[in-house]
Amino acid sequence: MKKLCLTAIIVTSLLLCPNSIHSQTTQTGLDHIELFKQFIGVWKGEMGKDTTFIMEIKPFYNGFESYVKTESKGKLVLEEKTLMGYDKKSDKLIESGIMNNSPEIILWALWFTSEKKCEEVLLADISNPEKAVLKWKFELITPNSMVWYNLKNNKITGTYTFYREE
Repeated sequence: MKKLCLTAIIVTSLLLCPNSIHSQTTQTGLDHIELFKQFIGVWKGEMGKDTTFIMEIKPFYNGFESYVKTESKGKLVLEEKTLMGYDKKSDKLIESGIMNNSPEIILWALWFTSEKKCEEVLLADISNPEKAVLKWKFELITPNSMVWYNLKNNKITGTYTFYREE
């Protein structure tokens, strides 16, 4: 009898809440988790004279974890560890990061605008991303190369190309 009741509850729940069985429902029609999987791997590039950027992105349950390191002239400039997961309410990937040079956690929101392009702003700017002072845009050029655009007040202040190492 207990098994029958439990089965009835599960079936009723699935029938009444069909959206709960999907990994995400999006307003844009883009599956942010699936699209972000394109970025899994180790990426390396130059961010100026004698400055190297390395980013490793790995799957972590239904999200992602990353490790970022920037070195200049062989010395560590920035190191960061992040976790990222999908937020159904905002239809965005939310990323939290801790850096070696700051005691505070940093929160970002990332979303895809097409299958090969995504944007990222600080979570505090998510209600009006067009007005965000800082914004990052990423574009996957080939499966093994991407371009990262840094924007300040909607003007590009830096363009960096990274290549997949692994």
